[in-house]
Amino acid sequence: MFFRIIIIALCLILGACFVAPSHAQSLTLLGPQSAEDVSQSYFIALLDKALSQQGPNPYKFNVTNELGPTQGRTIQLLSSGLIDVFWMGTSVDREKKFKAIKIPLFKGLLGYRVSIIHQQQVSRFESLNESQFRKLIACQGEHWPDTQILLHNQYEVMPIARFELMFDMVDRGRCDYFPRAIFEGYGELEKAQARLPELTIYDNVILHYPFPIYFFVDKSRAELAAKIESGLEAMIDSGEHEALMKRHPMTRHLFPIEQWQNKTIYRLDNPFLDRKIDLTVKRYWFQL
Repeated sequence: MFFRIIIIALCLILGACFVAPSHAQSLTLLGPQSAEDVSQSYFIALLDKALSQQGPNPYKFNVTNELGPTQGRTIQLLSSGLIDVFWMGTSVDREKKFKAIKIPLFKGLLGYRVSIIHQQQVSRFESLNESQFRKLIACQGEHWPDTQILLHNQYEVMPIARFELMFDMVDRGRCDYFPRAIFEGYGELEKAQARLPELTIYDNVILHYPFPIYFFVDKSRAELAAKIESGLEAMIDSGEHEALMKRHPMTRHLFPIEQWQNKTIYRLDNPFLDRKIDLTVKRYWFQL
């Protein structure tokens, strides 16, 4: 006890104590959803840069090797503390369960959706009006908020449990299309075509609903949430956030943003979004 007191006293005088890393210094993150998932590297790079704004990132990232968990399973992992940070489309219900860092990670572009379809269906899609489009069957994740958003807007949906199966369902004609965010679809398609070469992207019509994707942490991790939020705000201030989007393989094809202006956009309502969100703030939201 005497020596412990002496050591503590010296630490206070010299300010040079070594503090052993705690569990909080290691963050467990989820691996890719499937072989077609091209988004995970973007989120990890963004999180690392946000946590590095005040100096070297104090956290070590441990990426799980669990491949292909459903979003329902992922939410369970976050609830149980088996992962520390996750990125997902938001809803009022999710924001009640977890602490959301309310800065859209893609400046709102998650809600702009192109369609992965079979090549034989291109001419059919070209002939559809909005009412007819709504009657097509969309593949969507069983636990995704998108499924409920589409159903609310009277679109036909086939909920699918596993991410990679949705590509197969479109290829087999079980679904007419698989809506993907404009930054997701092209990279995913490139990987999927290695085994399903008849798939293609249809982007003359884009579905849009307000739908930000946020970083989420457990509500007990207020300090971590504050660090992520301040880091993201600093990245927006410096232009680093948009710069990352412009150079990352998943998002760089989105620019210049003006290329999307001449597309046909069907606007959908999202009743599961916090109505207090101001979608007109250019700092956080792109508008196509």
